[in-house]
Amino acid sequence: MARKKVSNRLKQIGDSEPRGPMPPMPGTRSDAQLVEIGAFISVTVIGTLILVGMAVFFGLKAIENHLESESLRAVDAVVFAAAEEDPSFRNITDISAEASGLNVHLRGTVDNEEMIETIPALVGTINGIGTVTAELEWVPPLNAEQPAVTTIPITLTWSGNSATIVGEVSDESSRTA
Repeated sequence: MARKKVSNRLKQIGDSEPRGPMPPMPGTRSDAQLVEIGAFISVTVIGTLILVGMAVFFGLKAIENHLESESLRAVDAVVFAAAEEDPSFRNITDISAEASGLNVHLRGTVDNEEMIETIPALVGTINGIGTVTAELEWVPPLNAEQPAVTTIPITLTWSGNSATIVGEVSDESSRTA
């Protein structure tokens, strides 16, 4: 009978639904808490993976840039040493370095044949460089004769609407130009 009085009293104050199960005991986790913890762990793992990926990508670029600059410093050292040894050194060495991971590829022209082997060998001794490949080309000195300069002037004479040109030109292709 006492139970009926309590139910009637609850209906009077507006609680028409029967009461559900008891709340969880202190120290135990509900299903909603477990979902929140799972979402937190998932977001943390994904965020960490993104940060690690960015660190690897940008770290690799920094390493490649460092290896390229160190390779070009070694090339400059070889060129400087060759210029000190040989007074006829032309200094036409033009080399670019491209790093991919730990490997370096050298491309360009060198002043003498010895540099074709010396430069890649020196770059290969730099700490951190894996393999060195090279596409170096020796540019031999040109033994060109001095051009013959004619001192006879070219004269231009106008008569009415026509012009007469008298003189010599350096070659036949220039004559008809």
